[in-house]
Amino acid sequence: MTLYDCLQSVHKLMAPFVPFLAENMYQNLVRSVDASAPISVHMANWPRADSAWQNKDLLFEIAVVQKVVGLARVAREHSGVRTRQPPARILVRAPNDSTDINVRGAATVALQSPDKSRTAVRRCGAPTPAVSRDFQQLY
Repeated sequence: MTLYDCLQSVHKLMAPFVPFLAENMYQNLVRSVDASAPISVHMANWPRADSAWQNKDLLFEIAVVQKVVGLARVAREHSGVRTRQPPARILVRAPNDSTDINVRGAATVALQSPDKSRTAVRRCGAPTPAVSRDFQQLY
C-alpha cells in the first residue's frame, strides 16, 4: 500500500467531518489523475475493509482482555474497592490453552501491575473466562 492509496482512503473517511478539506484533497489527488472518477468525494464509494488484513487471533485476544477487565471492574464495584487501588489478586477461569495465555495478560492489565504471580488462572469447561467468586473475598 502506498501513500497515495492511504490518502485516497483517508479523504473519503474524513469527508463527513471536514467536507471542504476532503473535497479539496479529492480534487487534487484523484480528479487530477483520473478524469473518470466521480465528480465529488461525496459521490465516491465508501472504502471497504480488506478481509485479508483481519487478524482473528488478535481479535480473540482483545475480546478476552475486554471480558476480564470488565469482570474485574464489576467485582471492584461489588466489593467497594476504588478503581485506582490495584487488587491484591485476580482469580480467573479459562476454558482452553489459548484463552489461558490471553487471560494471564489481561489479568496483568486488570491488576495494573507487571507482577504475574498475583494472577491465578484455573482451567475449567466454562464457555467464557469469568472472575471467580473468590475475587470478592480477597477484599
